[in-house]
Amino acid sequence: MAAAAQPEAVIEVADRRPSPKRPSHAPKPSAKVREAMQSLEDTATTSRRTAIYATRSTAPRGTRVLGSGSGANGQAEAGKTGLQTLLEAINEQRNGTREINAEQRNTICELRDVVSKQQDAIQQLCEELR
Repeated sequence: MAAAAQPEAVIEVADRRPSPKRPSHAPKPSAKVREAMQSLEDTATTSRRTAIYATRSTAPRGTRVLGSGSGANGQAEAGKTGLQTLLEAINEQRNGTREINAEQRNTICELRDVVSKQQDAIQQLCEELR
């Protein structure tokens, strides 16, 4: 009896690597970052409050408002005040950023020293093993 030829099934598999898994949640920011973000939010909130209270009041039709705060001069003063407040907030943030950068530089220097000491220790251990 002759063996009947059975059909072969050929399956091709793609040579793809599985995509790396990403964390499902964002890392929690450090205390310093949270503190900096809170101060930014506080500044933004106070800026919004002043903007709400600094809205221009309008007079009823047919009446003229006299005195300071009316017309282009009053609007210019309000604009200057708003810009001054914004400038102060920007300066505060810049100073905070400078402090954070200085702390980061110090931390990096300390970490470099630690890495250098670790490398020295590894070299000593390798020499002892020889």
